[in-house]
Amino acid sequence: MRKTWTILGALLVTLTFSTAAFAQDEPDTTYDFDDDDVEGSYRSPLGDILVVRPGASHSSLIQPRAHFVPELMKSIETI
Repeated sequence: MRKTWTILGALLVTLTFSTAAFAQDEPDTTYDFDDDDVEGSYRSPLGDILVVRPGASHSSLIQPRAHFVPELMKSIETI
């Protein structure tokens, strides 16, 4: 019983003398950007035309098995 009263007393003292910590409000930050003139020869939003090199064409490295059906038939015969 004495242990319970000690714990309750410690809890009461802790809650009584503890204060809440409040964060300070940050000041408002304002950015003011000046206008800039954009000069160029294009009058449309499409911009420059990019020329892209075509992709390389090469043969496939995967070779299909031409003698698959006879091997399949041979494996079925053994079953």
